[in-house]
Amino acid sequence: MRLRDLRRTLLEQHAEIRRLAASVEEGVAQGLPAPELVKRLAALREAVESHNAAEEATLKPILEYIDAWGPQRVEALAGEHRAEHEEVLSQIDPARATDAAHLRHLMAALLAHMGQEEKTLLTEKLLRDDVIQLDAGD
Repeated sequence: MRLRDLRRTLLEQHAEIRRLAASVEEGVAQGLPAPELVKRLAALREAVESHNAAEEATLKPILEYIDAWGPQRVEALAGEHRAEHEEVLSQIDPARATDAAHLRHLMAALLAHMGQEEKTLLTEKLLRDDVIQLDAGD
């Protein structure tokens, strides 16, 4: 798989996760009953876990050798996923499905993690198909 195709696939997964997070936030704002919020949270959790597994399977081997910072990038990916799990996924508790402030905080943390990942690991300057970077000075 070409790097730009991998990047596009992972960013599409981010877009789906954002859509699911927005669905949770909309459900909270609408005051949906707990079972519906639990269902939305489960779909979100599944998408995030699936995405993280895909990143580790496809991105980790590439990042390791992509440049001199490869090992640090791999550690950053692992650290992001650990932090995401500790701060977000482990906090998705069906018993707190109607706690609006808690869910808003979780959705904001999840979006922040993805934004950071997009800036550092999924950037077009890093995941590119051409080996020689003509504009490497910027």
